[in-house]
Amino acid sequence: MANTKKIAVNKNDEPTLIAEKLIDTEEEVVIFSIPRFSRFGEALSNFKLIKREAEVLDKTIYIESVDEEVLAFAEKAGIPAANPFLEERRRRFSDIVPVKQQKESPEYEGDVEDPTDMEEEGPLAPTEEVPAEVVVPVTVRRRH
Repeated sequence: MANTKKIAVNKNDEPTLIAEKLIDTEEEVVIFSIPRFSRFGEALSNFKLIKREAEVLDKTIYIESVDEEVLAFAEKAGIPAANPFLEERRRRFSDIVPVKQQKESPEYEGDVEDPTDMEEEGPLAPTEEVPAEVVVPVTVRRRH
């Protein structure tokens, strides 16, 4: 998401204060994190208010909350909403980006299907068995 801001709503924040925070932010996408039993989450009209302000400002808003009533009001108002803890691994609200898996190097691709079929010759051929375990002695000294 480009230009995203997450706004934490306090339990006692008035709906007008939340609308002002939306107006004051310069980001195009705003995620409101609304706690359980918040004053803002008590009425559908509060959600309609910020939805209307977002449309006027041409901003996209999302709601995240663990309160089922908040999520229900947001959905009724037409605002995408989710419980961040119960979300099915969708990363819509995540700041963490997964690392792409590296492809195998091209030197191992091609005609070689089974490495055990290769003849052991040259300096890379093992001359003796490698032990399964290696024990390394370690001395630990305490500082006085």
